[in-house]
Amino acid sequence: MKGLEQPDTVNWMDKFFRSNGFRVNVIEYNEVAENLSRDPPSGDSKNILFVAEQLRLSDSQMESWRAQFQRVEEEGDEDGFED
Repeated sequence: MKGLEQPDTVNWMDKFFRSNGFRVNVIEYNEVAENLSRDPPSGDSKNILFVAEQLRLSDSQMESWRAQFQRVEEEGDEDGFED
């Protein structure tokens, strides 16, 4: 896999994904083949295997979280200090 031997490709992917709220891990074909108990593909591949993990919440996820947090806060106020 010649493309992955070049750190520029991996660095570019990392920068691109991080700027869009993701963490990326590039995976070697040999690693996948070994985990699946298969032989790795012969020859060089032009494809890059990767896993991306979302680091930021979407707008709808944030709205849902805010609503839940507000509900918990209001319940706390009702159950809180009594005179």
